[in-house]
Amino acid sequence: MTWEDEAIQKFKQAMEQFKGKSFPCALCGEVGKYDEDIVPYLTLIGQWGILVGDTYRASVDTSFMCKDYKACKQRCESKSVN
Repeated sequence: MTWEDEAIQKFKQAMEQFKGKSFPCALCGEVGKYDEDIVPYLTLIGQWGILVGDTYRASVDTSFMCKDYKACKQRCESKSVN
């Protein structure tokens, strides 16, 4: 497994905790479910963490954005007009 494969696997494992939960889009504010309506926008993994027994649990600090970028952009533009 390459370092890239390991990084992708680490990212997918870290993001599992968000599946099925709702979050607002960082751009337009529309609330949607992760992996259905929204996707990761900016994500930092492992900036801090905790030790649980012998296992280090890395932190995940993320924001989300709409999967439908065109609709998101229209919502952002309509907010700036009002």
